[in-house]
Amino acid sequence: MKFYILPRLKDDLDYDQFGHYGTWTDGVLCKGCGYSTAKLIEPLRLHWDGHSKAMGDFSWCGYDFVATPRVRDYLKSNSFLCEYRTVIIVPPGKMPKKYLKQMPDYKGDLFWVLATELISLNEKKSKIGIEIDCSVCGETHYEFRRTDLVIDRENWNGQKMFMIRQFESSSATFIVEPALHELLEQGFTNLIYDEAGVIK
Repeated sequence: MKFYILPRLKDDLDYDQFGHYGTWTDGVLCKGCGYSTAKLIEPLRLHWDGHSKAMGDFSWCGYDFVATPRVRDYLKSNSFLCEYRTVIIVPPGKMPKKYLKQMPDYKGDLFWVLATELISLNEKKSKIGIEIDCSVCGETHYEFRRTDLVIDRENWNGQKMFMIRQFESSSATFIVEPALHELLEQGFTNLIYDEAGVIK
């Protein structure tokens, strides 16, 4: 069975994207590898990029995404194991006026969606290596890849949406093919994805 990464790499901006500020926990910086223990927590403080007045049911900032109540309600009702965290839309900083005129004027709720399930890759079959195995903090950092990934079927317990244990710090979200078709059938806008690998 195929699975996909959200979102796909794209250059077109049919819908506006967003940037976000912290709320961050206190953390320390490892002197060995530079890894920070600070974590991004709610509320996610979002500002629109101003490239389009259109806002999708899904909106993206790298691998982080927020969703409308319609998406949240569907995910909650259909066994997508996720957390739905608070989002605050904040005014933009100094930006060219042409961008300020193009921002979505959405006033409703948005939810920062985080898959709660972690699944391990077969590292050998996925051909991912270790970038850093830090002797100071004990953290292991893997090469991040978007394609040709392999999950052993015995490591998958029917999860529809998940993160990969080796890539947990990236916040990249993955979805199995049947679940992706579910969402596409709902007609959600700005749901973007790329094929990432197989469960076998």
